[in-house]
Amino acid sequence: MISPLEFLECMAIVSTIGLFLCGLPICLSIYRKGDSSGTNPAPFLITTLSTSLILQYGILRKDKVVITVNSVGATLQLSYLLFYYLFTNGRLEKRRLRHLMMGEALFFVIVLYLIHYGELLHPESFLGSICVILNVSSIASPLASLKQVIERKDSSSLPFPLCAANFFVSLQWCVYGYSIGDPVIYTPNVLGTVLGLIQLTLIRMYPSKEIILSESKSSLII
Repeated sequence: MISPLEFLECMAIVSTIGLFLCGLPICLSIYRKGDSSGTNPAPFLITTLSTSLILQYGILRKDKVVITVNSVGATLQLSYLLFYYLFTNGRLEKRRLRHLMMGEALFFVIVLYLIHYGELLHPESFLGSICVILNVSSIASPLASLKQVIERKDSSSLPFPLCAANFFVSLQWCVYGYSIGDPVIYTPNVLGTVLGLIQLTLIRMYPSKEIILSESKSSLII
């Protein structure tokens, strides 16, 4: 019989990998259009870097759960990013993206060098701080859209399945991080859990006007 912590670990691995797979429909849409225009590459860039660095943190900590999840996550996110790059047609956009990717790769190599060969007293704390900053920045990015939802009283920009998934995944990692006493894991996920709860509350308070409109149209047809 597995322990509650082992069950939580399995749930966190499965649900997080499932969340990482959300990039597949975006790539499919780009493939069908034959162009990546209209899709922001920032999430792919940020998540590629964050999963790669958290993977290194997991290796330092010898945390099999973090290693498993972020091995898959880093592979998927890098694949999405390269796919996006291949379907970027504009010369200026492609060059700009290439420079961003090179800058990101250089930053990753510098961090790796510092934690393995630099004279850092606490390499885990150094890398953990970078991971927390990246994760908090990534999690806090939807805050601007929340202001828009409140002003318009319309939650159509907040997809319920994705918001619910983000909430439950953040909650799982928050509990897991607290259970093993790792602030690098639970700190950003506390914010993620709170943000997810706010998003779900706003969806409840301000139903999507698109859904309301479609329901009114269907009632007229009947």
